[in-house]
Amino acid sequence: MPYTYHDLVTPDELSDIKKYLFPEVSSSFDDTIFPSLEKPVIKKLILISERLEFVQNLKTLEDDISNKHSNKTSTKIQNGIKICTETFSCTYLGNDFSGVQFDIDAIRIYLLITCLDTIAGQSEYIDPFVFILSDMQNDNSNSLTQEKLESLGSLYKESFSLSKNFKKQFINNLHDNLKNKWIENFCVSATVGSCDGKNHIGEFNKESYASWYNKNTNEKISSIASALYDMRSQFTHTSLRNISPNLDIRSALKNHSKHLIRLNNIHLDTMLIATLRCLADRFVARNTNSIENSHPTTIFSESDTSNEWWFRNLI
Repeated sequence: MPYTYHDLVTPDELSDIKKYLFPEVSSSFDDTIFPSLEKPVIKKLILISERLEFVQNLKTLEDDISNKHSNKTSTKIQNGIKICTETFSCTYLGNDFSGVQFDIDAIRIYLLITCLDTIAGQSEYIDPFVFILSDMQNDNSNSLTQEKLESLGSLYKESFSLSKNFKKQFINNLHDNLKNKWIENFCVSATVGSCDGKNHIGEFNKESYASWYNKNTNEKISSIASALYDMRSQFTHTSLRNISPNLDIRSALKNHSKHLIRLNNIHLDTMLIATLRCLADRFVARNTNSIENSHPTTIFSESDTSNEWWFRNLI
């Protein structure tokens, strides 16, 4: 039969938005804030909440598969070089699911980062050529000099460059408490990995690790945002998977260039969801007409913010 596009509809969009993005938000969100939002804003919230629900369901599957896995580390000498490998085995629902938990983890991280893309990006994509033509039509001189073209290029990147807007979300819009949480729990550094056949002896690259701690807060946040965006781009363009960072740096089996490293017990998916909630909150606040404050930054109370509502039901 011919392919038919079906427009899937979420039965209760408002309920899902509150459950996955704004847990325990005040009743004013239902009564005044949500009805005041324009369709493009609501569309973003719906898309993100749907994806968060999917990510949560994938986590349930990932945990179930992980519980049925076993792993083994082995060492061999090849051309005079010691090579360590770690193998996993798992039978799930009668099929070979060896290593599938890593695939699920990678797609979950990827989907969460693309949700941040959704917040950072424009509601609609505009082709660069159309952008230039539109400007020329508004310009009575109808001429396009090199200087003008460079100016338009900068303006286009400022408005539509996803990587640049992605970083700006972290630097300009993320609450200071969450910035501190990122810096307390993650860093970007190179690592050195090795194995003696029985024990993992991975460690930080000392120069890279020292360089990290010489950065100021905004530089660290920018580095973390860049690392996350690189993870997203690698998956999109080269199918390179990036799994959640292991807390135990000693488990590294080989050298790695600069990458995101977990320092404490908060997992990457938890930080991504909390970050997404905070940015979505500020996105809604900027786009609502129902809040008396002329420059609102949140739809939550001061008490909610002090108690870091972004982590509700996550930790």
